[in-house]
Amino acid sequence: MQVEVRRSGGFGGYRLKGTLDTKQLRAEDTTLAENAVRGLPFGRSAPPPPGRPELMRYQLTVVDADGQKRSVEVNEDELPEELRELIEPVLDLEKPG
Repeated sequence: MQVEVRRSGGFGGYRLKGTLDTKQLRAEDTTLAENAVRGLPFGRSAPPPPGRPELMRYQLTVVDADGQKRSVEVNEDELPEELRELIEPVLDLEKPG
């Protein structure tokens, strides 16, 4: 499973992107990531919460082993902590353009 991630928002407005490939994780981290992904509310785009401009927003596109793609956009307080810990290290500054 691959998880393509774009993170935006916050006070700085920086956009980051990265890809997490669960095949490159330890077995227990793969299980954690896949279980966390299954619990995401796919097919919806969460609006930014009013009065909370500091929150990060995550757009995740999951590509399953069979090639099926599913996307979801969540606010940082909706992202499962175990998934956040795995995707943060793969994020890099997105180049404009």
